[in-house]
Amino acid sequence: MYVLEKNSEMAFFLEPHSCTPKDVDVILKKYKWLKGKLGRELSDMISDISEDNIKYYWIPIGGNDIPKHVPQYRRLCIESPIVIAKKFS
Repeated sequence: MYVLEKNSEMAFFLEPHSCTPKDVDVILKKYKWLKGKLGRELSDMISDISEDNIKYYWIPIGGNDIPKHVPQYRRLCIESPIVIAKKFS
Protein backbone atom coordinates (compact mmCIF):
# COMPACT_ATOMS: atom_id res chain seq x y z
CA MET A 1 0.00 0.00 0.00
CA TYR A 2 1.31 3.43 -0.89
CA VAL A 3 0.81 6.90 0.56
CA LEU A 4 0.13 9.15 -2.39
CA GLU A 5 -0.40 12.41 -0.56
CA LYS A 6 -0.24 13.56 3.01
CA ASN A 7 -0.64 17.09 4.24
CA SER A 8 -2.15 18.59 7.37
CA GLU A 9 -5.68 18.02 6.07
CA MET A 10 -5.77 14.75 4.10
CA ALA A 11 -3.98 11.46 3.49
CA PHE A 12 -4.50 9.08 0.56
CA PHE A 13 -3.51 5.42 0.56
CA LEU A 14 -3.38 3.44 -2.69
CA GLU A 15 -3.22 -0.30 -3.31
CA PRO A 16 -2.60 -1.39 -6.91
CA HIS A 17 -3.92 -4.94 -7.21
CA SER A 18 -5.98 -7.18 -9.45
CA CYS A 19 -9.68 -6.61 -8.86
CA THR A 20 -11.78 -9.76 -8.84
CA PRO A 21 -14.16 -11.13 -6.20
CA LYS A 22 -11.43 -13.48 -4.94
CA ASP A 23 -9.14 -10.47 -4.31
CA VAL A 24 -11.51 -8.87 -1.78
CA ASP A 25 -10.15 -10.98 1.11
CA VAL A 26 -6.58 -9.95 0.30
CA ILE A 27 -7.46 -6.26 0.09
CA LEU A 28 -9.45 -6.35 3.33
CA LYS A 29 -6.51 -8.02 5.10
CA LYS A 30 -4.18 -5.31 3.79
CA TYR A 31 -6.62 -2.61 4.89
CA LYS A 32 -6.87 -4.06 8.41
CA TRP A 33 -3.07 -4.34 8.57
CA LEU A 34 -2.72 -0.69 7.56
CA LYS A 35 -5.33 0.43 10.10
CA GLY A 36 -3.33 -1.37 12.79
CA LYS A 37 -0.13 0.35 11.65
CA LEU A 38 -1.87 3.74 11.60
CA GLY A 39 -3.10 3.16 15.11
CA ARG A 40 0.30 2.16 16.46
CA GLU A 41 3.44 2.89 14.51
CA LEU A 42 2.23 5.56 12.11
CA SER A 43 -0.06 7.50 14.42
CA ASP A 44 2.29 10.51 14.46
CA MET A 45 2.01 10.73 10.68
CA ILE A 46 -1.76 11.15 10.70
CA SER A 47 -2.55 12.48 14.18
CA ASP A 48 -3.52 15.88 12.78
CA ILE A 49 -5.93 14.45 10.19
CA SER A 50 -9.62 13.73 10.73
CA GLU A 51 -10.64 10.11 10.04
CA ASP A 52 -13.09 11.46 7.43
CA ASN A 53 -10.14 12.90 5.51
CA ILE A 54 -8.17 9.67 5.24
CA LYS A 55 -8.99 8.00 1.93
CA TYR A 56 -8.24 4.45 0.78
CA TYR A 57 -8.23 3.57 -2.92
CA TRP A 58 -7.95 0.21 -4.63
CA ILE A 59 -6.36 0.75 -8.04
CA PRO A 60 -7.61 -2.14 -10.22
CA ILE A 61 -4.87 -3.45 -12.47
CA GLY A 62 -6.56 -4.62 -15.65
CA GLY A 63 -9.97 -3.23 -14.70
CA ASN A 64 -12.61 -3.77 -12.06
CA ASP A 65 -14.09 -7.25 -12.37
CA ILE A 66 -16.21 -7.14 -9.22
CA PRO A 67 -19.91 -6.78 -10.04
CA LYS A 68 -21.79 -4.68 -7.49
CA HIS A 69 -24.32 -7.44 -6.87
CA VAL A 70 -21.86 -10.10 -5.61
CA PRO A 71 -21.42 -10.76 -1.86
CA GLN A 72 -17.72 -9.84 -1.99
CA TYR A 73 -18.54 -6.31 -3.18
CA ARG A 74 -21.08 -5.86 -0.39
CA ARG A 75 -18.54 -7.17 2.12
CA LEU A 76 -15.93 -4.69 0.91
CA CYS A 77 -18.43 -1.84 1.34
CA ILE A 78 -19.47 -2.96 4.82
CA GLU A 79 -16.02 -3.71 6.25
CA SER A 80 -14.05 -0.78 4.84
CA PRO A 81 -14.20 2.70 3.33
CA ILE A 82 -12.13 1.51 0.35
CA VAL A 83 -13.05 3.05 -2.98
CA ILE A 84 -12.35 1.06 -6.14
CA ALA A 85 -10.81 3.59 -8.50
CA LYS A 86 -11.16 3.73 -12.25
CA LYS A 87 -9.08 1.39 -14.42
CA PHE A 88 -5.33 1.81 -14.07
CA SER A 89 -3.11 0.57 -16.85
